[in-house]
Amino acid sequence: MAQFTMHGSGPAAFGAIVMVVVAIVVALFWFVVAWRAMRAHERLADAVEKIAHGEARRGTRTTFHD
Repeated sequence: MAQFTMHGSGPAAFGAIVMVVVAIVVALFWFVVAWRAMRAHERLADAVEKIAHGEARRGTRTTFHD
C-alpha cells in the first residue's frame, strides 16, 4: 500500500474555511438588507394606501414608524 502525505495543505484548508466564513457573512448581510428593504416597502405601500383612501388629513405629516 502506498502512503500519501499531505505536506503544506494547512494554508489551503485555512483559506477554504475563511472563504466559507466570508460567504456566510456576506449572505447574512444581504438577507438583512433585503429584509429592511421589504419592511420599508410595506410602510410606503401602507402610507400610499392611506393617502389613496383619504385617511391622511391635510396639514399632518405621515410618518413611517410602527
